[in-house]
Amino acid sequence: MQPAAFRYVRPVSVAEALDALEAYYEDAKILAGCQSLVPTMSMRLAQPAVVVDINAIREISSVSTDGTKRWSIGALVRHHELESMQQTDGTARLLRRAAREIGHLPIRIRGSMGGSLAHADPGPSGPSPPRSAAASCSRVAAASAASTRRSSLRVPSRQSWVRPRY
Repeated sequence: MQPAAFRYVRPVSVAEALDALEAYYEDAKILAGCQSLVPTMSMRLAQPAVVVDINAIREISSVSTDGTKRWSIGALVRHHELESMQQTDGTARLLRRAAREIGHLPIRIRGSMGGSLAHADPGPSGPSPPRSAAASCSRVAAASAASTRRSSLRVPSRQSWVRPRY
């Protein structure tokens, strides 16, 4: 099946993405790694009027740690990047191990943390890094398109996982 017609928007910054989401509000869906949204669109389970492709936003595509147990994982970080990271602390080992359980290599190369979180997608073959991070009491930071301040909001990850959202 082919997806229904939609408008395509490709912002290059978080601010532009928030502007697009604010402009199209409930008619928009975010496209990150194409592993959750595209299949549901192809089956017409999801029919957004607008697709906001965030793949050009560099500021959300990195993994970093402050040397303690605090990690920052951008929405565009691919599962394969987690699988391949060189850090050796307990969180890194947990994320690497969880990432290896997701689908097969092509899925891990394209699938992103943001997509898994946005769709509450548990992963095709086991626990996803977002779920594993949630289990280890991480927090999810989200920016709001509705906020006039464009500030970040921290949501305890255990509360952010309810059910798949397509």
